Amino acid sequence: MALQNFLTCPADCDTDLDLGAIPEEQDCTSYSQLDSQVSDLVIVPSGASDPLDWATPSAPTVNANPGGIDNTVTDNSASKRIVGEGEVPEPEEETMEYPKNKSKVVKRTYTVSYTVKQMDDDTYEFLRQLQCGWTGFTFYYANLAGYGFGPEGGISPTSVKAVMPLSGGRGDKQFGRIVITWEADGDPPRWTSPFA
Repeated sequence: MALQNFLTCPADCDTDLDLGAIPEEQDCTSYSQLDSQVSDLVIVPSGASDPLDWATPSAPTVNANPGGIDNTVTDNSASKRIVGEGEVPEPEEETMEYPKNKSKVVKRTYTVSYTVKQMDDDTYEFLRQLQCGWTGFTFYYANLAGYGFGPEGGISPTSVKAVMPLSGGRGDKQFGRIVITWEADGDPPRWTSPFA
C-alpha cells in the first residue's frame, strides 16, 4: 500500500514553505480549549458510496442518498457508524537522514484505539467479523469537539484488529475495542463534523 499523502510540502530545496496565519494574540484566557476524545468511527466498505457529501469540504454533510450510513444493511452497500470512546496517540515515526546532520520524518504510523460499550449480539458479531483482519474499507473518525478527520474518500487502513476482553472484577462491564492503523506523511485533514 502506498503512503497516504495528507500534506502539501515543498518538492525541492529551492521552494520555500509558506506558513499560514495564526492568531496574533495567544496569551489570553478567552479562547476555547477543544475536547479531543474520539467519539465516532465511520467505516466505508469498498463497495459503498462515500457517506459524506463534500460540496463544502470544510463542513461535509452526511449523504442522505441510499448507500450513505445505514447500520442495518448486511451486504457492505452502506457505511457503518459506531459511537464509542477512543484516542489517536502520537504516531510512530520513520526518519531519513540528510547531509549536515539534518533529518526528516518520512512516514508516520497512526493508530486509533476505539472502545465500544454497546455490546448487544449484533455488535458482538460485528466485532468478531473485524477480527478477520479485513482492510477492504476506508474510514473517518470524529471527536467530541465537533471535528471530523480524513480526506475525501476516507483513510485507508494498514491493519485492523478487534478484541473483547472479559474483566474479572465484580461489576465490570463488557466492552469491545477496535484498533486500526494507517500510514501517512502527516495528520489527516480536519473538518467540521456532521455527527452530533
